[in-house]
Amino acid sequence: MRITRRLEFDAGHRIPNHASLCRHLHGHRYAIEVTVSGEVNTRSGDAEQGMVADFGSIKALMNKHVVEPWDHAFLAYAKDQEIIG
Repeated sequence: MRITRRLEFDAGHRIPNHASLCRHLHGHRYAIEVTVSGEVNTRSGDAEQGMVADFGSIKALMNKHVVEPWDHAFLAYAKDQEIIG
């Protein structure tokens, strides 16, 4: 069985040398989905009985490693000398 958890965050970026307005600093709302697969937990009395994984645990990991570091951050292209300097 598979379960999917989706979280969103906002971040800014630009596309250097692009002919459109995308060359200027602007932002987007990004969405990330993580899919976990496994067997349904059948251990009687277990807190996660009937689950593949706890959505709360997946959300906590995604928040720690993706959302918190990137939310309201600026995603810069490493060779964008105007931004990186």
